[in-house]
Amino acid sequence: MSGPAPSSSSDSTTRRGLPIWLTLIGFGVWAIGVLLWPESLALGVVFTVGGGYLLAWSLAASVSTIAGRVWGVIVPVTAALVLLSQSIAQTPLSNSTVLLTFGVLCLILAFAFVVTQRTRAEREAAALVHDEQRRQLASEIHDVVGHTLAATMLHVSAARLALRNDPDSAIESLGLAEKHGRRSIADIRSVVQLLRSGDQQFLGGIPAVTNISQLVNDLRKAGADIVFTEPADSTDLSAGSALTLYRVVQEGLTNAVRHGTGSIELSIAYGPDFVTVHITNAIGTRISTIREGTGLTGMRDRVRAVGGTLDIHLDEAARRWTLDARIPA
Repeated sequence: MSGPAPSSSSDSTTRRGLPIWLTLIGFGVWAIGVLLWPESLALGVVFTVGGGYLLAWSLAASVSTIAGRVWGVIVPVTAALVLLSQSIAQTPLSNSTVLLTFGVLCLILAFAFVVTQRTRAEREAAALVHDEQRRQLASEIHDVVGHTLAATMLHVSAARLALRNDPDSAIESLGLAEKHGRRSIADIRSVVQLLRSGDQQFLGGIPAVTNISQLVNDLRKAGADIVFTEPADSTDLSAGSALTLYRVVQEGLTNAVRHGTGSIELSIAYGPDFVTVHITNAIGTRISTIREGTGLTGMRDRVRAVGGTLDIHLDEAARRWTLDARIPA
């Protein structure tokens, strides 16, 4: 996950400002063409038609629908330019005033329509950004808290079972549960800082590839049976891909611990362009379908966002749950 780059923001500002400059230039060219009519008919036609086209096109560019561009911009702007041109050519002041008034009114209607459409589009864009931020926050918080609760509950359960016969082991399990809680608080703070600032510098506080072995060891200490051999070779991943890899492994192991039984198999393979993740374990007889909640949905969105693929399937005959992810390097 990454915040918007400054260059993209600057480019969007330029794109929003371009129609305004074209509008001013188009109106200026049209006005020059009107003044040239008495001097040169050919130049007057070229300038008025060209300036009018530029003016109408620049305003229409801010409207998303074809009907809105035609009836909200092109028709009133064309009518306005014709009326204004005729008002200048009229000798009686009364006729000129009437034509001028209707021409200005048509321009006002066109500009009001464009402003309304642009305001609506900006509001919709802001709503989409807000929804995306909420989705990212929900996904990050779920990943952090969900894994921590799963590991903490394993440690607490181990402490409860060992409390009478092995107090020292119970105390150790409670200490590990406390460690997970403190780590979760630190991760949540890093996530909130990243989402609030959009600055990649806070990614250093969020677990990444180098923490996968620690993640596996923590779950093993909590009682999970995980078969995993750390790959000898690894590829340098981008910040987004590294975070995605860690979250996929984290969410996959968390679901395996919660819903599966027996040994959990985890393998990570690095290729020149992609890194693949494979997680599988047995499931109980009560599970017949895979319901994608916040965790699996967030994981799928995260993998798709970096250009990867994610496949989660249930083999009912073998009673095994399998996750396969392919993440670009």
